[in-house]
Amino acid sequence: MLKLCRKDFLACRWWWMLALALFGLNWMFALRQSLGIMLLTILLVGGCLAITFYQDQLNKTEVLYASLPLTRAALVRGRYLLAGLLSLGAAAVSFVYGTFLMAVFGLSDLQVSLKALASVDGLVGYALALAFLTSLYFPLHYRLGAGKAVLAFFLCLLALAVAVPGLGELGLMPAPLARFVSSPGFLKDIGLRIIGMTGQVSLALGTPLFLAAAVGLASIMIAVSVRLSIRLYQKADL
Repeated sequence: MLKLCRKDFLACRWWWMLALALFGLNWMFALRQSLGIMLLTILLVGGCLAITFYQDQLNKTEVLYASLPLTRAALVRGRYLLAGLLSLGAAAVSFVYGTFLMAVFGLSDLQVSLKALASVDGLVGYALALAFLTSLYFPLHYRLGAGKAVLAFFLCLLALAVAVPGLGELGLMPAPLARFVSSPGFLKDIGLRIIGMTGQVSLALGTPLFLAAAVGLASIMIAVSVRLSIRLYQKADL
């Protein structure tokens, strides 16, 4: 699987550099919102994956793989591994670039955001968010194909964004959580408030149990998604 990731790197590295340049430019518009930094980092991962899938389609890579002694299960797992490696790389780039901007421009808002994101609560939140998004997207990709999957993915996220406040209004969400989401402080800096909520859960459970629960939840999401993606890809007609 690492060889597949290396192949993707060699095939897409210059396009990934372009995505990285756009990422760096757009940071200037997101410095006052921790959520903006989170979203840009996640978008960098998504952008690099999208470039990889586009290059596969352009070069008919999947047809080539079908003629090689590679199982479809190995190809799917390779894509999940690539998503994990890109997630680690994007997080490292964000902290290095953010530290550079702080050193050059002395941005206090950015310092607060990066300190929160670099905490255990922030890193766990980032990992869980990417685990959820990856688990949601890949089965859609292997069922619908790259183009339709992106549309279906964003429609699912839109439906989720509409459903969460609606659950609070209907009383189907715990009252403390509903009040937290609808509070003015939450909307002022969503990123920091989410990290704060994660921190409250961490304090309630204790750090070891909190980390174990986060790893367990992420593992379950990824495991179910991988199995579903493999099953869907094995049925696909290349």
